[in-house]
Amino acid sequence: MALSISAEGDQTAVLGTDHDLGSDTASGGYSGRVDVSNLQAAETITVCLLTRTRATGTGATERCIAHATLTAAPTTTYILTVEGFCDQGAKLRLKQTGGTGRLFPWKLLRTA
Repeated sequence: MALSISAEGDQTAVLGTDHDLGSDTASGGYSGRVDVSNLQAAETITVCLLTRTRATGTGATERCIAHATLTAAPTTTYILTVEGFCDQGAKLRLKQTGGTGRLFPWKLLRTA
């Protein structure tokens, strides 16, 4: 299996806003990774991996298939990861609530 980077970058969060970070239309196993080390104590972030059930019809709406939520401790130094198999492509989404909008380096990886 080959591992490739579908998308990567940095996102400064606007509190309460869903930020679509990166996406890919190919089938494969996906891993979304977000470095959350900039979070301060009691700030919360949710990372979600989205896909569709089908390409058309009622299953064509993107839905979250894997998510992780973290409320930071005083010394959080994690990379928050969500993973899943997607035959209709995938999208990585981030949302921060509370505190001050932070900068988050991120990456969406695909195995094929």
